[in-house]
Amino acid sequence: MFDEHGHLREAKTKSNLKNALKVEISERKIDKMIDTKFLDGCAVLWVITWPTNGKVHDFLNAFRRNITRHLQSCDVYLVFDR
Repeated sequence: MFDEHGHLREAKTKSNLKNALKVEISERKIDKMIDTKFLDGCAVLWVITWPTNGKVHDFLNAFRRNITRHLQSCDVYLVFDR
């Protein structure tokens, strides 16, 4: 994400970042505590279930609950790329 001088690199494609962040083993098989999570903000918006008879406010509350759940165990960086 940053070059050796600390300047932000402009990503040409998502695959560069994806390959840099990929893991070799599943998170479930790691015994140590995870200290940081990077969440794709756009993907999080898609996985939150819209309340059947709810309003946008209800969706936002569900989004906050989802992020808060992650924050209870580690630092979270929510990244929106669009």
